[in-house]
Amino acid sequence: MVSSLEAEIEPEIGRGKSGVVTKVNVDREVIARKTFVGDPFADFFTMLSTGAPNHYGWNEDAISCAYYGRRILSPLLRFWEPNITISNAVGIGWDEKRKAYYLDTEFIEGSSPCLQTPFSRNQEFEAVCESLETIREHLVQSGFYGKKWQTDNLRAINNLKLTKMGTVLIDMESGGAQFPWQILINPVKFFRYYLPMTLHFKRPLYDDVDVKRLTEYVNENIGGLEQVLDSVEVSNLEQDISALAFHQERWKSMSKAECGIEFALKKGKITGEQAEYYRAHTNIWAMTIAAGLARKGAQTLFSDVPKSVLRWAGSVDYRKAAKTAWKYVSSLDYRTEKAREYVERRIKSWETKGQISSEEADSLRRPLEHERVLGYLPDFGVHGFIFAASKATYIAPALYFMHLIDEQAGIFILSGGSIARLLYTSARLAENAVKKKEKPYTALALSGIHIIGNLAYPIQILRSGNEDEKKLAEFLIYDFFTTIGRRIPVYGGGSTEHHFNRIPELLKSIPHDPSIWNSAEALTRIAFSAYI
Repeated sequence: MVSSLEAEIEPEIGRGKSGVVTKVNVDREVIARKTFVGDPFADFFTMLSTGAPNHYGWNEDAISCAYYGRRILSPLLRFWEPNITISNAVGIGWDEKRKAYYLDTEFIEGSSPCLQTPFSRNQEFEAVCESLETIREHLVQSGFYGKKWQTDNLRAINNLKLTKMGTVLIDMESGGAQFPWQILINPVKFFRYYLPMTLHFKRPLYDDVDVKRLTEYVNENIGGLEQVLDSVEVSNLEQDISALAFHQERWKSMSKAECGIEFALKKGKITGEQAEYYRAHTNIWAMTIAAGLARKGAQTLFSDVPKSVLRWAGSVDYRKAAKTAWKYVSSLDYRTEKAREYVERRIKSWETKGQISSEEADSLRRPLEHERVLGYLPDFGVHGFIFAASKATYIAPALYFMHLIDEQAGIFILSGGSIARLLYTSARLAENAVKKKEKPYTALALSGIHIIGNLAYPIQILRSGNEDEKKLAEFLIYDFFTTIGRRIPVYGGGSTEHHFNRIPELLKSIPHDPSIWNSAEALTRIAFSAYI
C-alpha cells in the first residue's frame, strides 16, 4: 500500500461519478491516484439501494475488489485484445483529509477521441465504440457482469485513453449501484440486462463479478492463456481471483444497515461506541437515517434554497445590470465586442483542449476582421441572448398544468424565442435593405425554427461567405451542438457529446444544395416583399 504521506500530489487531472483523479509522484514514479469522494447524484441512488453512498470510498473490501479487479483484467485483456490494455492497479490507501480510500494506478499519457471540427473528419470515436463493444462481450463472457457498466453507459468513452500503443482503459469503478438509476439512462438496457443481473445476484448490481463463472472461464481457456502469459502470471491471476472472491464475499454480505453504520463510522459521523449500539439496534438506525433525511430535505427546501435565492438576489448589482442591458440594446459596437469575445473564448476553449491546433485557431480568428463577419457578428450575439433568455419559457408546461394558462398561451410562450428571433431578423433585413447592404434572407428563413434558428447567422455566413468565413461559421455550428450534447442534464457528456458533435455532418450538405437555398430565399423574398 502506498501512503499519501509518501506522495507529492499535483492538481486533479480528472473527475467522474466515482471520484477525483490526481497526478501523484511517488519515489520519482508518476502514478494516477483516484480518490473515491463520490458524486451527489450517484450517491443518492446508491444510498437508497444499498444503505450507503460510494462504497469504494469507505469500505476496505470494496476498494480491495477494485484493486484485484484491475489486476485480473490486465492479463485477461492481453489474452482478449492485444491492442486494448488497462491502467493496472499499483496500490490502495486511505486519505485522512478527505476520509476516503484511494486507488493508485499506472499513469497513462494519452488523449480522448477527437471531436469533429471544420478541419478534420476523424474516425476515432467510431474506433473507440468498436473497442468498447469488444470489451463488453469479453466482460460478460468471463463473469464481469457488473463491470460491463463502465463500458456501456453514456460516459463510457471517458473511461478510455488513446495512446500510440493502442486503447487503454483508465476507469473501471462505477460511481454507485447500477440499480435502479440505469432506468433513467436507458430503459431498454435496464430491462434486458441490468434488472435480470440484479435478480441473478439477488442484490443491486454494483461492479459485481461472478467469481464462479470467472474461474470456469479461466479453466476453459487455460491453454490460450498459457500461450500469452508465463507460469508466474498465470499463478498470480489465480491468486488474484481468490483474493477477489474473499473480499467481494465480505463486501456483498453486508446488510443495508451495516453499510450505513460502517460508512458513518469511517466518515467520523458516529463514534465506535455508537456504531456498536446501532449494530445491535438496526431499527433505531433506520429511524435515525429516515429522520435525518427528512430533516435535511426540509432544511434544503425551506431554508437553504430560499437563503441561496435571497443571497443571489442581494448580490446582483441591478444598476450595473440595467446599464449593461441598455448598452447592449443601444450600442452596435458593444454588441459586436461582446459577440467577438464569446467567439474568441470558444475558439480558445477548443484550442486548449487540443481539439484544434494553434494554426487552425488563428485561421478561425482572422475572419473576425472581415466586413461580412463584423456585420453579422452582433446579430449572432443577439440570437444568443434570445436563446439564453428564452429558457424562461420552459415554465409554460408547469403553468398549463396548474391551469394558469390555456394551450394557445402555452404554445405562444414556448415559441417566444423563435418569435423574437424572427422579429429581430426581419428588422435587420429591412435595415440592410434600406442601407443597400447584403440582405440575410437565409437567416430570416431559419430564424423562426426552434433550436436551428440560433444558428441562422452562422448558416447565413456559410451560404454567402468566402472560404475562411465558412470555416468560422462551421466551427460555430459544431460548437453549438457539441455544447448542447455536453450540458444535457443526466445524459450529457461522453458519447452524447460526440453524437451531438456529428449533427453538423448531417446538416452540412444542406447549405451547399443550391436548390434548397434558392427555394428558401425565394419564399423569404416573397414574404418580405410585403413590408418593403
